[in-house]
Amino acid sequence: SLWAQVLVACGSFGKTGPARCSMARAGDAESAAGGQAKAQSAASPELLNLISGLPKPFQDHMLQMGVDDVAVLANLHATEVEHRKFWQDLLTRGVISLSIDDSLIAVSKAIVVWKKARAEESPPPIARFMSSALPPVKTMVFAHQSMAKVAQKLQELHPEQIVLGKCRWETFNDGFPNLALNEDDCHSMTRMPTVYLGSFHDPNNIFEQLAILYALPSMGALQFRVFLPWFCTGTMERVEVLGQIATAETLARVLSATPHAASGPTRITIFDIHALQEQFYFNDNVHVELKSAVWLLRQELAHLSASSDGFSPRSSILPPGMLAQDKKFAICFPDDGAAKRFGKKFPEYPHCVCSKVREDDSRVVRVKDGNPSGYDCVIVDDLVQSGGTLVECAKALREMGAKSISCFVTHGVFPRDSWKRFLDVEKTGIQRFYLTDTIPRNCELHGQGPFRVLSIAPLLGHLLSHSRLDDLRGLLR
Repeated sequence: SLWAQVLVACGSFGKTGPARCSMARAGDAESAAGGQAKAQSAASPELLNLISGLPKPFQDHMLQMGVDDVAVLANLHATEVEHRKFWQDLLTRGVISLSIDDSLIAVSKAIVVWKKARAEESPPPIARFMSSALPPVKTMVFAHQSMAKVAQKLQELHPEQIVLGKCRWETFNDGFPNLALNEDDCHSMTRMPTVYLGSFHDPNNIFEQLAILYALPSMGALQFRVFLPWFCTGTMERVEVLGQIATAETLARVLSATPHAASGPTRITIFDIHALQEQFYFNDNVHVELKSAVWLLRQELAHLSASSDGFSPRSSILPPGMLAQDKKFAICFPDDGAAKRFGKKFPEYPHCVCSKVREDDSRVVRVKDGNPSGYDCVIVDDLVQSGGTLVECAKALREMGAKSISCFVTHGVFPRDSWKRFLDVEKTGIQRFYLTDTIPRNCELHGQGPFRVLSIAPLLGHLLSHSRLDDLRGLLR
């Protein structure tokens, strides 16, 4: 049988060989339990580590067989029928995209590769090995028209994994949305994970996106995930005066009504939400995942070199985590909240914390902790609106001897074109202003004055790739 080919591929690994498989089908529970302690003591540490993620019955089965190598992968279950049930489960959940027979062949081939690698380095965890052994799973990505550029970058980074779904964004004569999905895409998303990439930066386009967002899982999407990079009502998260309405809670309720996909609840991913406690506004109908985009800044800092402005990219890229020897960076925060939230993401850099203090009849920004003297300072925060606080922080840092000032914010809100104040670099003292494209209109700012826009597409690709690995690891537990 086909499964015999897999066992043959494993045959040279185990001390006892695959012929011992028949032992799993024979014998009773009492005899198996009796030999458990002896088998476990004889098992190699590598075997114990390899099978630690498997369900207890399978661990017992492996130990009784005495297999001490990657044959574990070929013996997750006792019979070929059970093997096929296991792969069918993977296929149903979208963890694999191959047929059952093709998946078994892929694993048998990968085991041969594993055999060669074992002599050189320690084997990776089972889930990672199996994930790499199987071809990439296709993911259907639908994007609002405002996020089309981000979706295109995502597809360019992962051409074998990302399939861009087609959606018609039109309006009727009365101005209400006239929406439709491509018919072929509707059939395809029943066989693969589906993602919606949206942006609620404009109140006028929220309703049409909710219509699509609710429709996708209802049309039979195998898995459904929503990337909503900016939680637009996040700054109105609490009521301080009777009569106020916390619209952050309102939007969370609306998103919590998203229907389930075929395999379970919808996962909603948000980057650098303004207040972490807002995740508790969502109910248990959805899974909320809070991520940060400051990793884009970490990558950027590792690629910077000395120049007249201190921010020109090197011709040769620095390895991740290595700092340019001719730069001394310090990470600065406009308040204690930002320091607590983002400080732990920059452990290798010195920190400075600013704070507003009262002097006479006014409140001014001063450096509360740290010494910026002689450092190239980077102010980090989750969002910017008018930018007044950032300008005041930059002033305080310069007064204490900072060598240069730059800023990074994930979400550039900039109401009433307030971004224009930063075009006067001499007045603000901010030489570089890093933004992301979580708010799509900010893409137009790239290259204007101090502005540099970093795309979140690599972060989305990373999350989608690791989502498959997490799903596979979960199935093996």
